[in-house]
Amino acid sequence: MSAEGLANPHEARIVRAGHDGTPITDGVFPESKEFLAGYWIVEVPTPERAYEIAAGASAGPGPGGVPMNMPIEVRQHGEAGAFACQSVKKPVRESKGAQHMKFILLTGGTQAAWDSFSAWPRKDVQAYAAFVNALNKELGESGELVAAEGLTGPDQAKLVRAGKNGAPITDGIFPEAKEFLAGYWIVDVESPERAYEIAAGASAAPGPGGTPMNNPIEVRQIMSGPPEDLL
Repeated sequence: MSAEGLANPHEARIVRAGHDGTPITDGVFPESKEFLAGYWIVEVPTPERAYEIAAGASAGPGPGGVPMNMPIEVRQHGEAGAFACQSVKKPVRESKGAQHMKFILLTGGTQAAWDSFSAWPRKDVQAYAAFVNALNKELGESGELVAAEGLTGPDQAKLVRAGKNGAPITDGIFPEAKEFLAGYWIVDVESPERAYEIAAGASAAPGPGGTPMNNPIEVRQIMSGPPEDLL
């Protein structure tokens, strides 16, 4: 199991690869956009057990100790298949940076984008997978890669809340118009600028015909722990 909280969304950056491959950072997070606050990665025997865990997390206390019952998105890690790349996980270790410098690089899109990817010619899918696997290998050899995973499609996602008795309430599949997480890298780097360089490299993954897609990659720092004033 792994669990992490992420830094304030105002510190997030949306990164693309420029024409020469250098990072283009689009500034801080739009205030109206939903954002990832944290995550748990669990290994369980059934989806139902994952929903139970999500329901327990959903019931965290809010003001006055009242359970918040916030929705928790539950997604399965992608399995091997035509659109899957190699999953990579490494043991947690001390950060490389002078301070805690672990970042999560998030790649996502809409249902329409997912459907478009599914229709790519096989050779383009293979080229994309080869690119991502080569990137993962490079980051692994440099000691910067902590984990990398692709996720199953949004049609298999569930939004889970805790019911009155704590039992999971699943809200069904993902709304088609909603942006969703497709996969992520967790990297341990010397500086934020290095995280942006890695994100720019991931952004330049080849699309149909080998043309770099330059998709936006969200870069968020992983917190080393809760703020000191909350301890």
